[in-house]
Amino acid sequence: MTNSEFGQFHTCVTIPYSFSAVRIMDTHISASEFNLEIGIMSKPIEDSAARAALGFNKIRTWLEIALNDTVMVHYDSIFVDALEEDVDNVLFKTPGEPDDVMVSILLLSKLRAIAGDHLTVFNLTVSSGDTGNMKRLVAGDLDGMLPGIEYLGEPAAYSEPWWERGTIETVDFTKVDREDEHFEEMVASDPMKEIEKIFLNKEADVISMDTWKPEK
Repeated sequence: MTNSEFGQFHTCVTIPYSFSAVRIMDTHISASEFNLEIGIMSKPIEDSAARAALGFNKIRTWLEIALNDTVMVHYDSIFVDALEEDVDNVLFKTPGEPDDVMVSILLLSKLRAIAGDHLTVFNLTVSSGDTGNMKRLVAGDLDGMLPGIEYLGEPAAYSEPWWERGTIETVDFTKVDREDEHFEEMVASDPMKEIEKIFLNKEADVISMDTWKPEK
């Protein structure tokens, strides 16, 4: 038996990460601790070590900025307006009720978008305290599992939903939410772009993981 029968050699790593969140399901609100196990693998490309380091740092930064103390809520929930007006937490708006299945699929899609061409995110395991800490594993092709940007029902600021964009956001915006210049400023100041500047030895600002938050 030759090595070729096993395919090309890869090194796989699992990134553990835990975060606290509030989840709103219909009219039920619960606080929960989420535990993630993110399976990543370097790609067989030129300069793969440097690219893997960039992808890893983008993933870690996104996890730390976007998920801690987030509020998970259906984008059309009756609570959204009040949350946007009165709550300082980052919102994690979902196209369906934010149960473990929806949250898992959204996270896997977003992490793949964040990793981009630098890393392969091949699976994700999620467990949550408010559902008995049962582990849910998601992997494979996500085509058809989530809607496109048309789910908003109004003209959107971006052509792809937030879970397909390699940016910091965990919400989508309609064109009437802000002027185009506002969205251009958000894109220009995105921490994901700052990390790329650092790794590409370009001028970059210091990223504040504690204070970054999309403006309401």
